Amino acid sequence: MVVKSHQTHIFATGADLEPGLRLIESQRRLKYVALFRYSTNTRGESIVVPHTSPDFQEYDSLLVVPSLGANRTSDHNTGDQYLVTNADAEILFESVPQRKGGIHYLVATRNLIPILVFQPGGRYQDQYLICGHIGTTSEHPESLALYKDFTKAVTRGFQKIGSYKVGPEAKRLMDEGIRMVTISIKSPPEYDLRIS
Repeated sequence: MVVKSHQTHIFATGADLEPGLRLIESQRRLKYVALFRYSTNTRGESIVVPHTSPDFQEYDSLLVVPSLGANRTSDHNTGDQYLVTNADAEILFESVPQRKGGIHYLVATRNLIPILVFQPGGRYQDQYLICGHIGTTSEHPESLALYKDFTKAVTRGFQKIGSYKVGPEAKRLMDEGIRMVTISIKSPPEYDLRIS
């Protein structure tokens, strides 16, 4: 069976995201579960580390998250990611034994309805804006409705450039020459979003 993915790719700053998050959070009671934990390596860089306990940070609103609009890792794939669902949904966890010992924990998403994943993306240092995305692989009508409502609210006022929706402040930064990174700052600039 082929799983269809519904995705919207974005470029946004915290200021771009705030109005849409206020809107969707006024329309729906949501819960956000932070899927990644971070640590600092010896060079002072943020890196993703596994969950060694079923202790995942949950939020009623992303507006209280200090890192909203910032990417800590310089890479699209390891920036902040939140599982988004109804506020009253029960979050369950899966334990995954490791070959070298220990256990890593993951959020059990198989039966969670509605569900979507939100990666806000955001600024990294002063010269980069890392892309984010909103997506779901669930075909359940409630998940598709949440995806539609969340995407419509969060990207309200955004401009479509290529296959991305770009927030007003992100567009201003783009016009000023900031790199619009679609993968990682280590990727060649040819992969960046540009106005054709």
